[in-house]
Amino acid sequence: QHTNGYHKILFMGNSKNVTAIEELNQNIRAQLEIIAQDNSACVTQAIPTMLEYLPEGCSKAHGVKELCKHLGIDPTTQLLALGDAENDAEMLEMASIGVAMGNGCPMAKDSADYVMGITNSEGAAGAAIKKFVPFTNL
Repeated sequence: QHTNGYHKILFMGNSKNVTAIEELNQNIRAQLEIIAQDNSACVTQAIPTMLEYLPEGCSKAHGVKELCKHLGIDPTTQLLALGDAENDAEMLEMASIGVAMGNGCPMAKDSADYVMGITNSEGAAGAAIKKFVPFTNL
């Protein structure tokens, strides 16, 4: 449990301005990474136009791990995790089966056990569930 007094700070760029997105992802991210190191925090990204500044220990992986513990599920043997972004990478690594969408970022794809050949907008999540949880009626 963190005690920093914040849950998440978002830094957003204008999605229609390529220069602003590059500035966010290169210069601003580099500065945030330095600040994060000095303040027990981390920087991650869900979409190209947004950076997330989080207290140390706060992540999708941590939240999913806590939920699994509450439900009596072993994530290393019983969890199928799906993701497409940098902020999904730790969760994909933790899961028994981590699946990245075909349009996922390189970090998500590198962290996954399996990468779908189709994108999330083409139904990759449903196809992954059908593939890895064959007893479903999807």
